[in-house]
Amino acid sequence: MTPEIFLVLVVLASIGVQLARRHRGRQRLKPVTDGPEDEPYRIFTTEYDWTGKAEDLASLLSTQHPDFEREWTDRAGDGWRAALALAAVRMPHDAVRQALIAETRLRLQPLGGSSVALSLLLDQSGSMKGEPMAATRVALDVAMDALAMPGLTTELLGYSTVGWQGGKPRQRWIEKGRPPRPGRLCALQHVIYKAGADDGWSEDSKRWMMHPDLLRENIDGEALRWAASRLRTSPAKIKALVVVSDGAPVDDATLLANGPRYLERDILRVIGEIENVGDIRLGAVGVGFAVARYYRLSAWSGIDGLTTTLLDHIATVLSRDSPAKS
Repeated sequence: MTPEIFLVLVVLASIGVQLARRHRGRQRLKPVTDGPEDEPYRIFTTEYDWTGKAEDLASLLSTQHPDFEREWTDRAGDGWRAALALAAVRMPHDAVRQALIAETRLRLQPLGGSSVALSLLLDQSGSMKGEPMAATRVALDVAMDALAMPGLTTELLGYSTVGWQGGKPRQRWIEKGRPPRPGRLCALQHVIYKAGADDGWSEDSKRWMMHPDLLRENIDGEALRWAASRLRTSPAKIKALVVVSDGAPVDDATLLANGPRYLERDILRVIGEIENVGDIRLGAVGVGFAVARYYRLSAWSGIDGLTTTLLDHIATVLSRDSPAKS
């Protein structure tokens, strides 16, 4: 056998090995089908979940972030600066802002200083990047000012995941031999931008909301449970929760390992639980997405009309007698 022929055989063998590996990889990544309708919701691990204040996000988005080594993070900060600029451009003129605030407060006058606790829950999935996130940030900014009324406390929360493609939980699952139907296969990221006890929404927190590295996947069901559990600790007579979202719950790692409707089933289950208990008035605003497929009391808006739609829907939710009558 000549050296040339030997070299050709070595190259062909190498290519064959690579193709075999790719084939096995495709087999391993083949999505599974949905389980039975009554399949319980499971969580593979909560070890890497993160819940904290916006001002503490610097530690989460450090070099320890699972996306850092893959260069999927905004290391130079260019994306963050661009996002902040987008929000600044969208800020309404002061006269428009004051008119929106006055109109909202007028609609809320029938509450008559009643004890009210309102939680706004923001979907910070990757599809919110750019104009949707900028428009939402502006809408929330105006809403926080409009809702600064006697007897009304507000909380602003955000949810996403720590990293793309499952991050550290998925890696652990792989190391354990990929047990079937593992349940939620990513790390939750729950951010408190403004707690109910805070006097206002800080400028630092507003800036952190616009960081592009926060925008990953969205596990809506667990976020709803989290927001509702926080809201239930309030002594307020009236409790309301308004979700702002641009899509269905999605985490690729979780859906590939559990079935395409796994997360959707859970959000429907959680919404049903909240509505059945009846202690929280629940509503949602879709950002370019019809959230009516999940929430009985909902509204939809394009980017340009989001501030008006959000304020109107908040007033609508707070004026309802109970979630059961929505």
